[in-house]
Amino acid sequence: MLEVISPALKRQLRIIQYLYKKKEPCRTKELAELLEVSEKTIRADMNHIDENFTLLNIEVSSNSQVKLNCSDYVGIEYVYRKIMDLSLEFKIFEYLLSNSDRSIGEYLKKFFVSESMFRRIIQKWNKAFAKRGLPVTIDISPVVTVQGNEMIVRQLYYRYFIEKYEGDFQNEFWKKGNSIWEFITRVWSILEMDISYSTHLKLSYWVFVSIQRVRKGYFVEKEYTETGKKIAQLLCDEISKDIVFIEQFMGSSQS
Repeated sequence: MLEVISPALKRQLRIIQYLYKKKEPCRTKELAELLEVSEKTIRADMNHIDENFTLLNIEVSSNSQVKLNCSDYVGIEYVYRKIMDLSLEFKIFEYLLSNSDRSIGEYLKKFFVSESMFRRIIQKWNKAFAKRGLPVTIDISPVVTVQGNEMIVRQLYYRYFIEKYEGDFQNEFWKKGNSIWEFITRVWSILEMDISYSTHLKLSYWVFVSIQRVRKGYFVEKEYTETGKKIAQLLCDEISKDIVFIEQFMGSSQS
């Protein structure tokens, strides 16, 4: 959903994509014509890229030849993750997960934006959801909330965290991440089942998102099979016994 990002970040993403694919130097004039902006704007965008994309370097020669330098291990995925990290639109979307019951005024103070800009950002998100036929909307009255099909809402956030953080789950979420990671390890051990790293990672993100939504009073309505009920009961039993999980995650979430 990169269409929600600001025009400046869209330009910077296109500059990086173009230089990344081209592999050879090009002139700033070529980039300006491609993006239909002035060379001054292109130079400002390249300065922003140099300042914020630490694993990339844009080299500009005396005759305005532009070349992108980066290590072989730096892929375009790094660029997308960095764009998400810099984007105000994505910062607001992420903040919404655990702060979906706050007023517009609190968001304006948190992100230092005007009400009109905030409303435009929410409108962009709702248009992106509608474009994809997703039964999800962000409401802003009386408080800012993510509404709609609860399973789709959780899948959106799950995919967002996977794409932005990938394998950094424990590092990014610190005590919460470690507690969830260890909890899933214990449950799989009790079930006497092997679990791969990728599955463990995906489950950790899913549990994290689900707990955040449940804390705000959002639940998935679904009929469970007998096997599903047994697993759900096992999870409830383990949570009730796991003092570390309750203190580290539930306790810190409410503070």
